Amino acid sequence: MARADGLRFPVAGTGKRLGYPTHKCVAFYAGELGITPTQLNRICREVLRKSALGAINARLLREAERDLVYTFIGVKEIALSLGFSDAAYFSRFFSKHKRYRPTQFREQAHRHLRRGKAG
Repeated sequence: MARADGLRFPVAGTGKRLGYPTHKCVAFYAGELGITPTQLNRICREVLRKSALGAINARLLREAERDLVYTFIGVKEIALSLGFSDAAYFSRFFSKHKRYRPTQFREQAHRHLRRGKAG
């Protein structure tokens, strides 16, 4: 199991993101932990001050941000490695939470990094 935001995410055996969460529903993670989704939600709210879905989404977004900024992996490959069925769904998910499309986020982050190196 891998640690994620104070919560342990079971390795689902996909082989693509060993030790990292993938885009699955709360019931999946609860089942892997041997508890109900309600129990997982209660624990997440007590420990993390956010819902189980909020914790899962935050971890997925952090992994996506890391890949977008520090690798040259394409958006489609990032989407698939995180367990999204297609790049369009991943892009909508990312845009909803970050208010930027993945490519815009990458461009902005790279501009920011270049400015930091120039100074």
